[in-house]
Amino acid sequence: MNLFFILGNQLFPLKYINQFKKSKAGACFFRKDFEHARISPNNPYIQKPHLLCAAYELPLSMSDTNFFGPDMLWNVDELVKEGQLRVKQSYWHISPEVSYPAQKINIRSVGQRIYTLVDEVSGAIIETIDEIGAFLQMHPGGTYIHQGVSFLVTDLDIESLTAYCVEVDLSYYTEARDFTETRIINEHRCRVAGNTVVHIGEVNVSTQVLGFRKKHRFTEMVLAEENVSLPKLNYKTVSLWLDVPQKALDYIRYHNLDLAGGLHAIEHAAIGILPLFAMCDRSDIGGVSTPIHPDTGRAQVFIHDGHIGGVGISELGYEEAEKLIETTLEVVTECDCTEGCPGCVQSPKCGSNNEPLDKDVARIILKEMLNDGSIDGQT
Repeated sequence: MNLFFILGNQLFPLKYINQFKKSKAGACFFRKDFEHARISPNNPYIQKPHLLCAAYELPLSMSDTNFFGPDMLWNVDELVKEGQLRVKQSYWHISPEVSYPAQKINIRSVGQRIYTLVDEVSGAIIETIDEIGAFLQMHPGGTYIHQGVSFLVTDLDIESLTAYCVEVDLSYYTEARDFTETRIINEHRCRVAGNTVVHIGEVNVSTQVLGFRKKHRFTEMVLAEENVSLPKLNYKTVSLWLDVPQKALDYIRYHNLDLAGGLHAIEHAAIGILPLFAMCDRSDIGGVSTPIHPDTGRAQVFIHDGHIGGVGISELGYEEAEKLIETTLEVVTECDCTEGCPGCVQSPKCGSNNEPLDKDVARIILKEMLNDGSIDGQT
């Protein structure tokens, strides 16, 4: 049997692999850093539907923990309680009431509630999206772009999980205004990173869409602001959070600087940088910053997975915290703007319209996190 390896769009016999490694191109290729494709197979929101798919093909047994890990036992127990699996002679069988579980798995979202955007004139399905995305992008009065075509959302039916829209040609787009709060459920571990402490754990994220802004498509001018009435959404996920060094806090308070703006700027900048370490999109990550968090009593910057149960992005940020802080500082410092821009600390998805933001205070905090001694003797 002949084996091959792929380079670009060409196949090469595997016997030439060592020769390729010794070449200049091969040496360059094998020295490159690899991308981190993040996944969390033990996430119950991911594993439980896949266990149902496996049981549909063949009854599950204890030996399947070799493939699914020990968390499989907790997950199959929950599936039995939910009536989706049945136990018979030490095997877990799919319940007769469950029909083809693979059909219910959405390959684009971890969440269970999927909304459908429908053109109310033609009845055509335009898009499907998870509930959090639907509330942020498919609220009544919102605009939605699909394959370069603009749609205006006319209604959001929460009971039927359906949003209705009409095709329009507008000179503006909409940007949701929301309030997000993160509460710590369980801290898994923490460690020292430079001159700060980084934590990782399970959190509950609650988001409520309060309204939206109409912004001119070319000038970004805010044309109007409107309110919406939507319920609060809660989901559990994994987050990392950073402490602010006491010396930085003392300096900021002594000089009466904007601590909230500095933390907010760090949150935005770090969320923009983390996709360089994890193979993900910026929309896969969320964050919250606060001068005093109710669960810790400290100033904190949270960066959490934007998917229910987490998919491993925050864990990578925790492991690479030093590099994350250092790279975030480089971006904030090297950007030529004075007050912050989309290239450093502004976020296109900020629910508070990028307010407050303080790039200088962010730089002070980040430098002290790296213990560069720049504020020694200045308080």
